[in-house]
Amino acid sequence: MFLNQRTQRPTPSFYTKAATICCFLFAATGCMGADTTSPRDRQRPAALDATSSNTEDSGMTTPADSGQPALMDAGSTDSGTVVQNDASAPSDSGTTMDASAPIMDASAPIMDAGTSIDSGTAGPRDSGTTNPSNSPNGIGPAMVATQTETVVRSRRTTNVEVYLPTSNTPSPVVVFIPGFRIDSVHYAPLMQRIASHGFVVLRADPPDPFFGSDHNEMAADIQAVIDWALDPQNMLSGSIDSANIGVFGHSLGGKIATMAAFIDTRITALLGIDPVNAGGPTGFSMGRPDILPGQIAMQTIPIGILGETTDDGLMGGLMACAPDAGNFKRFYDAATTTNWIAEWDFVGADHMDFVEDTCGFICNACRSGTANKPDVLAATQTLSVAFFRRHLKAEMAMESWLTGANIPSATTITPRSRP
Repeated sequence: MFLNQRTQRPTPSFYTKAATICCFLFAATGCMGADTTSPRDRQRPAALDATSSNTEDSGMTTPADSGQPALMDAGSTDSGTVVQNDASAPSDSGTTMDASAPIMDASAPIMDAGTSIDSGTAGPRDSGTTNPSNSPNGIGPAMVATQTETVVRSRRTTNVEVYLPTSNTPSPVVVFIPGFRIDSVHYAPLMQRIASHGFVVLRADPPDPFFGSDHNEMAADIQAVIDWALDPQNMLSGSIDSANIGVFGHSLGGKIATMAAFIDTRITALLGIDPVNAGGPTGFSMGRPDILPGQIAMQTIPIGILGETTDDGLMGGLMACAPDAGNFKRFYDAATTTNWIAEWDFVGADHMDFVEDTCGFICNACRSGTANKPDVLAATQTLSVAFFRRHLKAEMAMESWLTGANIPSATTITPRSRP
């Protein structure tokens, strides 16, 4: 839910610190996440609907009382009809779609992009329920429905939450990857905000085991998600503008997004949210490669990079969640071929300020910053929307929100850009 004031993190006790250190002897340095019983290891909940206690919008309206046309929505089986999804996929991808997932039900309630994704109380990221100017720092005009899907590649299954906006024309698609061991639901409000501006958002959770995660396989999982999204036989057929595809991610997810863009030429924009290039306590390996500078130096697509230096390890602390040797600044420095790149340094923020809510005690192992978390989250939403509108929708007016006078000012941001 939205935070109306900065959450005060308790100072870890000696025993908490000791437990955390032991835990992280086996975790990937700089790729933080939740505890070892991550939601992605448990049965995934049904898609959100208006009656669920986990619904993203308690103020939802139905087509009948909103005046809006009926919109597809996930998780509702009130009609008693479940349509089997086509399990076929492009022959070169090896991907399949879960045939057991219900198709979106046009009779189900729709998500109202004009209200906040919590109890209805407005916060810094939804201070106005209307946004007549359609600026990137407000909620967009599109209504958004969600659906849970799975994409299978070989023996790997990636859970995907689809955010589908109302649109009369095909929409650009963006794929999100979360940080190490953080279930992507902890970033849901960011997904909702981007989708409300007319983007199909795919919130993906590629397999990310506590021991032996393989970054190459995770990047291939994201490529498979894109294959699935573009399959003309699936639920998104006709909804996606296949010429405009973006990827973005936080922490390890930022590294995986970079790797996916490196191997998949269909991707046309890359956004990293405090990305971390790390290989774990044993260093880089075949499965967890060092991707800098090579895999970003060769990128010619537009690149945006948000980050912080509180957790770079240079100021001490329990551990470095975003080590200086592989943090967002190193991504920016290595991106020498792209014709558009911008970096936004969130002064005083910490690595977990980019996560919407508490994601387990391990998140408290990161060094706490001084920035106001709701302001960091608000600025992240604004910059993310502006970036994708600028580079996937060719809206030149978004440039001022990225590199000009309209850069978010609620929290201190130091930008730099090329050219």
